[in-house]
Amino acid sequence: MTARAAVKQALTTAELAALLNVSARTVQDWRYGRGAGGPPYHLVGGQVRYLPDDVNRWLQKQRRAS
Repeated sequence: MTARAAVKQALTTAELAALLNVSARTVQDWRYGRGAGGPPYHLVGGQVRYLPDDVNRWLQKQRRAS
């Protein structure tokens, strides 16, 4: 994947929150180390972005057996 393609796919905090059906505040809390912890993020031009591959890896780690 090229850098340009990665940037186009990168999610904002609001987009990640909508995808996971949580509030943007919850995503921010994860980022600031409050709560369970969230997916890795990147700062791009001072803006927080989440790469889909990072989010998917993080989600796999959250899996719990019933």
